[in-house]
Amino acid sequence: MELQARPESVALARRFITERVSGPRADDAMLVVSELVTNALLHSHGTLRLTSVRRGPEISIEVWDGDARSLPMPRDPRSGQPGGRGLRIVESLCEAWGHRQDPPGKTVWATINLT
Repeated sequence: MELQARPESVALARRFITERVSGPRADDAMLVVSELVTNALLHSHGTLRLTSVRRGPEISIEVWDGDARSLPMPRDPRSGQPGGRGLRIVESLCEAWGHRQDPPGKTVWATINLT
């Protein structure tokens, strides 16, 4: 799904995921996609791409943005630095998450076990 770098894209992304995920972890998937899209909005000014792939009991959520320089970095909530706390939420809800370079930008991904 292509999204514009606008705040309303977060709601569109949540709707996209709720059409694909149900059950006890649906809220977790919605929170994860919200965090990933929000982060992409902060670091991109063009089009974002949201992808979800189901593999058995897992779903992989991926968000691409056009800024390869700004890599996701969780921060210690006690550090006093702004931002980075959403990635701690993603970390706590997912089996795995990370990022990869996808020129001219990057993809941030997260995998959730839905069972």
